[in-house]
Amino acid sequence: LGQFVAMGDTLGHVGEGERVYFEVRVGENVHWATVNPMLWMVPAVGHGVIAGRVVDGDGNLVVDADITIRRRVNRLVQATTTSYNRSSGLGYAVRSDPNWNENFVVWNVPQGSYDVIVTIDDTRVMRSVDVLEGVTVFIELKPIDDDGSASTGMLEG
Repeated sequence: LGQFVAMGDTLGHVGEGERVYFEVRVGENVHWATVNPMLWMVPAVGHGVIAGRVVDGDGNLVVDADITIRRRVNRLVQATTTSYNRSSGLGYAVRSDPNWNENFVVWNVPQGSYDVIVTIDDTRVMRSVDVLEGVTVFIELKPIDDDGSASTGMLEG
């Protein structure tokens, strides 16, 4: 508890037995400064990360939106997650990293091409992303683009 680690330090191994509780605090060493640790962990070899924001047509964060990550080659679901409230100070809610301002993260995604799908205000929104080894792809999912067109295509950050 309260130990400092350097980049590349092994904190634990995945498998049977003991578990590692990994928490990241930004700015100060208090529970309320914790952020999503998945943005701070290196994915396995051949894997990357998809992070982003789900927002409504007015740009407000959408909480509890069901997000599906689907492989483009065979249309099979790779992963699902739910958007969270970045500003929550209640309980053990996941909070966004102040640099990313995300409200969802899918960690350890095998490299490849994916569709990221969510329904916002009764509108199905889909973005295509390419996941690269060791890279975090950042996308914003919203029902209407800035130019007023339907939300299709690819955004990467």
